[in-house]
Amino acid sequence: MIVRRTFLSAIAVLLALAFLAPPANAALSAQETAQIGAAIEAALDDPALSAEQLAATIAGIVSGASDPEAAGDLALAASATASVAQQTAIGTGLGQAANIVALTNPAAAAAINAAVATSGSKAVQAAFSTATGGATAGIGGTTGGAGGGVAGVGAGAGGGGSDAVSPN
Repeated sequence: MIVRRTFLSAIAVLLALAFLAPPANAALSAQETAQIGAAIEAALDDPALSAEQLAATIAGIVSGASDPEAAGDLALAASATASVAQQTAIGTGLGQAANIVALTNPAAAAAINAAVATSGSKAVQAAFSTATGGATAGIGGTTGGAGGGVAGVGAGAGGGGSDAVSPN
């Protein structure tokens, strides 16, 4: 009787947690969420980064996160207040990240794709589609491997240039 009661109590607790747990960024710790958000904001605020460098930075942040889907959601949230040029770079970076993540975690790549598709930003969506080779409807799963990828993804990637992306 005690075992059954304990089992039922455990089930009740698990069900309560399932309905009360925050759905977004659930797999990221609060510290990682803050770090990723700060890294994205720092990249967006850096006027010296070219569009390619900003995209590579976003790709590195998202693909390197413990939960790329949640990191992608943070990048999409930042795109809401970004300039069109920055939104384009975010879309490109998310596309590059989805290409990378699709190799080892197709479900996360598909979730990034779905989030971009419903983001409402035409600039992000168009750039994502270009970066993924037009795979906006079904990246991950059975896509025969995303093309390209990014060499040297991360902060400091890219080779300079004068086409800096203005934060305004």
